[in-house]
Amino acid sequence: GSTESVEQFGAQLKLFSQSITTALSLATTPEKCDEQLTRLLVQLEEIESQFSDQERFFSDIIEKREEIYNTFEGHKQQLLDARNTRAQTLADAARRMLDNIDKRTRRFDNADELNTYLASDALVMKVREIVADLRELGDTVKADDAEARLKMVRDNAQRSLRDKVDLYSDGGKLIKLGSHQFSVQSEDLDLSIIPRDDGL
Repeated sequence: GSTESVEQFGAQLKLFSQSITTALSLATTPEKCDEQLTRLLVQLEEIESQFSDQERFFSDIIEKREEIYNTFEGHKQQLLDARNTRAQTLADAARRMLDNIDKRTRRFDNADELNTYLASDALVMKVREIVADLRELGDTVKADDAEARLKMVRDNAQRSLRDKVDLYSDGGKLIKLGSHQFSVQSEDLDLSIIPRDDGL
């Protein structure tokens, strides 16, 4: 009976080791890692209760439990690191795109053009995709930040356009202040040397 018990325990442990390998392949996210770990611990509890009258198996079960914890904690940390790296890469990409979008929105002269650009441009859509990807990765802080920046770019562009329409005329060459108009100097400033009082 003792020999059969040892053989049966060995077989159960071998099957359990195969379950660990399968569980690791299924644990593709940190959340799934926790699910698989819980499932394996329940299986191990069942094995432990099955051989509860055999004290010599306790140390093997304790070792197996520690092995599972260490394996899955390490695997979970790798997945978390990969997820954080991906989220940071996406957030950086969104930041660069938003800077580009901000520059582009300044060239529009009417609200329809601006709204059409913000609704249909590939870069704007890509930022929205990145926001959705960040939410899927569970990084709501970076997703909210990118979404808020996109809204801020849109609001600033609309405000700037309103100012341009209200203050400027003649295609931006004149500023209107009440009944007065002032010319706008759009040329780059440059230093010049000119003769004056018998000197330069």
